[in-house]
Amino acid sequence: YTIFVYAGITLFTCMYVYYLNNNMGYTSAQTSTVMLIYSIMVIILSAIFGCFRWDAKLVITASMILSGAALCIFHFVTPGTFGLYFIFFMFAIAISAFFVQSYAVVYEVCDIDAYVSGGKRAGYIVSLFYFISKIMAAVSMFAIGWILRLVGYDATLPVQSEETLNGISMGALFISGVAFVIGGIIILKYPGTNKRLNAMREAMTYKAEGKEYSEEAFKELL
Repeated sequence: YTIFVYAGITLFTCMYVYYLNNNMGYTSAQTSTVMLIYSIMVIILSAIFGCFRWDAKLVITASMILSGAALCIFHFVTPGTFGLYFIFFMFAIAISAFFVQSYAVVYEVCDIDAYVSGGKRAGYIVSLFYFISKIMAAVSMFAIGWILRLVGYDATLPVQSEETLNGISMGALFISGVAFVIGGIIILKYPGTNKRLNAMREAMTYKAEGKEYSEEAFKELL
């Protein structure tokens, strides 16, 4: 999940400037305005996602699939001003869900590991999450340069060719969107739900107190 979603986040984040400047014909001032509004969207949506008490994997799945589908669609449909802000709104949903809900999942995995192994390996698990994220960021940034060269992008030209514009859109929207959808589907395999996790934590308390407990309510986590 992290591999695909972080790759999609990096691709869009690094390529949106090329998309705005070339495909949309935006000036630096217009691009700055878009990014300011996008930043406000992320702040608001992150606060909203932080208030959710639903199962994290369901929030992530819905966010990634909807956002990914929207990005893919707008690769084939040229957006106007409203459409462009809708693209950034959907991406804001994806990135907010990732950075708020995914961290919740990481610490859920830490709790599950603590129950199963009896050890304290949270540091290793969190570090692995960060490591995979950084690796995918590096790979994706390399891929961006490769994509731009492949589609014939030339920064010295005032206007890019149709093939180049299509390639920029492919990298910024379509590939990112597909990565989000795949990531959203993969996270569905994660067995953690609020009900199961709460039952497991209750069992951990009973175990520490030397009381009897049952694993039936959360056997899928083990």
